[in-house]
Amino acid sequence: MTAESIGQGKGKYFNVNVAWETGFVVDELNRDNNTLSTLGNTEYWHVCDKVLFPIVKEYAPEVIIISCGFDSGIHDFLGWSGISPLMYGYMTNELCKICPKVLVV
Repeated sequence: MTAESIGQGKGKYFNVNVAWETGFVVDELNRDNNTLSTLGNTEYWHVCDKVLFPIVKEYAPEVIIISCGFDSGIHDFLGWSGISPLMYGYMTNELCKICPKVLVV
């Protein structure tokens, strides 16, 4: 992770950004011509279990609010990722284990 990924100054370590290289939009009219990434469940599982969930556990939040966007979902050509519904469920379930008050919006 770079300095930009973890915040700077007084905000250092209060911001965690996992920046993925997901794909390249080349042809807006025919998206079949575009290059797709191989980013998927395995990469999300790894970064959640090894990086993000430990940070959330250490922070010990009283409530977690999930802004539910599905651009990373499989077959969504906006986010260019291949995350399955099972992976979304896994991530939500793991957050519920850390903090029982989880709001999904």
